[in-house]
Amino acid sequence: MMKRISCVILICLVLFTSCSQPESNRNLQDSVDFYYLRTELSYNNADGVITAEKREAAGKQDDLKYLMELYIQGPTTEHLKSPFPKNLRLIDVKVLGDTVFVKLSNRFATLTDTDLTLACACLTKTCLSLTEANQVTISADTQALDGSQSITLSENDLLLLDQITTEPQ
Repeated sequence: MMKRISCVILICLVLFTSCSQPESNRNLQDSVDFYYLRTELSYNNADGVITAEKREAAGKQDDLKYLMELYIQGPTTEHLKSPFPKNLRLIDVKVLGDTVFVKLSNRFATLTDTDLTLACACLTKTCLSLTEANQVTISADTQALDGSQSITLSENDLLLLDQITTEPQ
């Protein structure tokens, strides 16, 4: 009789623990990755310039507009910095097919050269991590970005590790 009771208790415990998720797993499922610039560069690794910051998104993982507005506000940790100009606003974000279209305020068009490249890379990595899209098209409200109406990038367009500098001579 004692063995049967023990077996029933054991089965109940197994069922109970398998149905409840550990807190750490729930937190991982409720978080998203936002990509920002490192304040201090790290060489010879793929995230030496751009790295992810995990952010809480409980219940909002599918609200792309909310997530992008939160993202543009900047990082919450000291070792990261925003690649975006101050007072940047999200005008629109939508997914059509395999492309995320992001329209930002004209403040984004003030970025040039390396600053524009890094901002587009951070934005692209973030959008790709938040959606199942394959590419991101970025534009400013009414101004051109480095002479173009928009910039389209995919994961394959991002060179995050320069093999020339990391290979032994």
